[in-house]
Amino acid sequence: MPANATNGDWRRVLQAARIAIGRGEYADAVATGRAALEAAEDAAGHDSLEVARCLATFGEALRLHGAYDDSRSACLRALEIHQQRGADHDDVAESLHGAGMAESALGLNEQAEAHVRRALALWSRAHGDDDLQVARASETLGVILENRGDFAGAGTCYGRALAVREARLGGTHVLVARSLGNLGSLHVACGNYSQAESLLRRCLAIVESELEPGHPAIATALKRLASLHDLQGKHALAVEMHERALGIAERALGPDHGDVATHLNNLAEALRKQNKLERALELHERALSVRRRALGPQHPLTAQSLNNTACVLDCLGRPARAIPLYEEALAIKKRMLPPTHPSIATTLGNLALLHQALGAYREAEMLHLEAMALHERAGRADTTVSTCAYNLGHLYKSLGNLALAEEFLKRALAIDEAKRGRDHPDVASTLSSLASIYAAAGRQAEAAELQRRVAGITTAPAPHSHG
Repeated sequence: MPANATNGDWRRVLQAARIAIGRGEYADAVATGRAALEAAEDAAGHDSLEVARCLATFGEALRLHGAYDDSRSACLRALEIHQQRGADHDDVAESLHGAGMAESALGLNEQAEAHVRRALALWSRAHGDDDLQVARASETLGVILENRGDFAGAGTCYGRALAVREARLGGTHVLVARSLGNLGSLHVACGNYSQAESLLRRCLAIVESELEPGHPAIATALKRLASLHDLQGKHALAVEMHERALGIAERALGPDHGDVATHLNNLAEALRKQNKLERALELHERALSVRRRALGPQHPLTAQSLNNTACVLDCLGRPARAIPLYEEALAIKKRMLPPTHPSIATTLGNLALLHQALGAYREAEMLHLEAMALHERAGRADTTVSTCAYNLGHLYKSLGNLALAEEFLKRALAIDEAKRGRDHPDVASTLSSLASIYAAAGRQAEAAELQRRVAGITTAPAPHSHG
């Protein structure tokens, strides 16, 4: 599509931009959307409703291409025109929703939630609760709530979007796949792996059947299922799927897109669990560089890359480099996320483990207890809590407080058995740790019983993945 569309064909060019978005050709969508916008400005004036409609599509293309600040600006300009010109509810809601999605990508979750809730209310009043636009806004609101750590609210929104889309579009539409993917990933975050796997497998099957092989939505579906396999201990399969997803994303989006950084991060984490640390470090450092440029230095995903890079450096025995990265990540998360967000606890735990390895037990205890208090204030009982409890158990074992060590390891074991399954490697690892405490306390029969359970778990206990 030429970039110098004439005044009379802006509608045709705008439609071409929308088609490019549907195909996942986001660079083309940006170029074509810009051409449509310029033509509409020449034809109808800079403050016309025609320009506002072009801005909404152009903003969507920019967001999908990773230009989040520009996307937000385009959508807010469209919103201003729509409100000044008295546009109908659909146009106003579209601009609000577009601005909210860009703000969510930028980590501006309060602004994003306000805009998306307004869009949802407008679409719901205009069309009823079973409308596809209502489903769309509900899903976006779910993403924002999940980012804020409100998993229950996110689940309600994702379920609402899925129900509407299945009823209106059937079970094999790509929008249904998107809802399945979001809901599946939420179950992963909550430690509900069996429910997650069913949803994510269905999501992948739909997008592979309905989309071209190089579409970025396939990369997203692969990434989600691979991340689940990684948590299930299937690290080799996870690496294979993450590598495939990364290849698709790089070809479709280019190497400097924020979504590519997410694929780099996830592949690096799977490699870290296989102890391929130098390759993992290379990928994490690349992801961090992309996120600093694409998202900015204060974005929660930038903090995630700082945390994960520090974790690999810690594993490589380079604590002097790891500690400042952990501290920078923690400062960003405390500024940008709600105070009980599980990601804050993750970095607290990682920094505590590093201090613990260096023999600074009291500093480690303070950080671990801060993380546990955060979980308790949030009312969590998932694998993020078992991670914290496991780490506290090992700390108190090192300090010689076997009673507290037993208490926290039993807490970790109960959660992991419920959430991961009785035969998961992490369960075996916790059982082994408990057995060693029983042996140290002279409780040999109880220790022997736990070791028999460990021997019966088919996957031999590897170094525990907690932390």
